[in-house]
Amino acid sequence: MKQFLSVAAALLSAGAICGQQKTRYIPSHYYPDGLKAPYGNASLEPFTEGNMRMQQIFAAHTLGRKNAVITGMTIPIRKQNTARAAHMLTKLSISLGYAKTTAGNMNQNFQANRGQGAIVVFHGSYSLPPLGVGSGPSYLQWLLPFKFKQPFVYAVTHGDLLLELHNGDAYSGSQYYYPVSGAVSGQGGTVLYFGKRGKFPYIKPPLPYPDEFSIAAGSSTSWPKAFVPGSKVYFNLSYVPTSPAFLMLSAVRTSWGPIKLPLDLTKFGAPTNELNVRPDIILPMKMTYWGRAPGMPNWSGDIAIQLPNSKLLEGQVFHGQAMLLDPKSNALGLVFSDTASIAIGSTQVEVEMLWGNDNASGGRFYGEGRNSQKWLYGGPIVRFDGSFQ
Repeated sequence: MKQFLSVAAALLSAGAICGQQKTRYIPSHYYPDGLKAPYGNASLEPFTEGNMRMQQIFAAHTLGRKNAVITGMTIPIRKQNTARAAHMLTKLSISLGYAKTTAGNMNQNFQANRGQGAIVVFHGSYSLPPLGVGSGPSYLQWLLPFKFKQPFVYAVTHGDLLLELHNGDAYSGSQYYYPVSGAVSGQGGTVLYFGKRGKFPYIKPPLPYPDEFSIAAGSSTSWPKAFVPGSKVYFNLSYVPTSPAFLMLSAVRTSWGPIKLPLDLTKFGAPTNELNVRPDIILPMKMTYWGRAPGMPNWSGDIAIQLPNSKLLEGQVFHGQAMLLDPKSNALGLVFSDTASIAIGSTQVEVEMLWGNDNASGGRFYGEGRNSQKWLYGGPIVRFDGSFQ
């Protein structure tokens, strides 16, 4: 189908999967393009107390297609309902190496997960900054940077990457909870919404309709493998007062030629509206008329986009914004919805975390539920810095 090929071409031509990159976000689909903070779905505490160790395995394909030179990393803090005071770690050690096993198959014995080539990339004191109160993705920030004393040269063909973090401070008898943003399962993709919703100025209360134009996106596959290669992405409109409507798709949301996005459409005769995506692909949506409710026609719209079953799409992001033909709303005759940002996930386990007291015979898997729920994998979201091919 044309739309199948067009979406694939748009994603593959976005440039994100070609050439060399300076950063790598893992899991990549928890850091959708253009957002200031990662959208994690879990709170983890790798810095809980003295004499604690954390291991995290990153699947090889998440680091690139060939080689990487890793020079540093950053972990996002996740604010909670209770503030945290600053805390000094005096004997923090971080090492990188190759895992003896793979993400999704960790052993509860720390030593059994260690492969070859490990080097200590950070050792010394580290100050955890004070943590304010908050909730939701807007309260996540990249606030824990680690600059490595020497780079780690990584080859994808040698196996999965093993990150090991050890707090060598003496155990004080009490835990220090310092939450960071994590990802449960590290698999399927995510959808986030951004941008303004155009207004229908002629819809006034008490009419049982929203007075603004919104879009919704869903996946043909369920969590934790939603929005993965090979699945369908559904875009839907509800309670729309007129027809027709079109879906604009693009992997680019920052510019359209010389025009910076988002573009405020007020000067074009459409106040409250903005163009959020470069209109690379414009597809008609299937509109269904549901009859007239009190005072207003009622339409819905939908369209399904088939994602190619290609691993090259994992971690890629594309955006969908709807455009409605509606001369009653403004002089431009168009109303624009907000925008759904789809970050494509993976069908494979991308990260797995093990943590526990360093003197114990073994650690604990994140969530303590892996044995009964095989999909329950996860770990802190990490941004690696360096060069990645």
